[in-house]
Amino acid sequence: MKTVKCALSLLLSVFIFISCAAEPPKETFDAVISALEFNILTDVELSLDSEDPTTEGYIRITKNGTGKSAESEFVLLSEDDSIASIEILSMSSYLIKYRITAHSAGETHVYAASSDKSVTSSELKVTVKGKSDTADVQESSEAETETEPEQTEVIIPITESTDKSGEEPIISQNTVQNTEPYSAPKESPSADIAAEGLYVLNTKTKKIHHQGCSSIKQMKSENYGTSDDPDKMLSLGYTWCQRCHK
Repeated sequence: MKTVKCALSLLLSVFIFISCAAEPPKETFDAVISALEFNILTDVELSLDSEDPTTEGYIRITKNGTGKSAESEFVLLSEDDSIASIEILSMSSYLIKYRITAHSAGETHVYAASSDKSVTSSELKVTVKGKSDTADVQESSEAETETEPEQTEVIIPITESTDKSGEEPIISQNTVQNTEPYSAPKESPSADIAAEGLYVLNTKTKKIHHQGCSSIKQMKSENYGTSDDPDKMLSLGYTWCQRCHK
């Protein structure tokens, strides 16, 4: 009887051991990327005039599950790499550190995506300004800040008058304000200037503009003048408009 019980116990132990060994392993799930988001929402502006035309920031990674993030899981893209490019500097499980580098003047958009493009971030607008853009802004600013009309004093010569009573002569001196816009004197234009026509002068900023320059529309009438001899105006201290005279 004891032998039978020992045999049954042995069989039961073997059965339990086989059942445990045959049990399939529990399923494991890798973390799945659900969202990517820039840490800033405002547009980025870079200048080529800067010693370091770059900017850095972070992209937040949202996952369904836990696990380390690998650089191979993500791509950072620019719509126009010739204007600005974006690259990964470093990363952790939930953050990507990036750098945007400016290359030429213009506008582009950058964004992040999973390697299979199933998840993408919102786009970040990047504006790159160059030397020509800076000059345009300066010229526009000069035109917009013209508020005071140029005034010149005209002195009327001193005159003497004697009243009928024979008293001492009355001496008077009058000063009047002349607010007429200044216009440079016209000279006999050369063949080239005659073909091109008159040049427009801004007597406030001392700028010479070609006809059709967008700055002329912003010019106040009291600062408007014309000349057909730009060389003479240059000798008087005027300079060319950097927007229309390339």
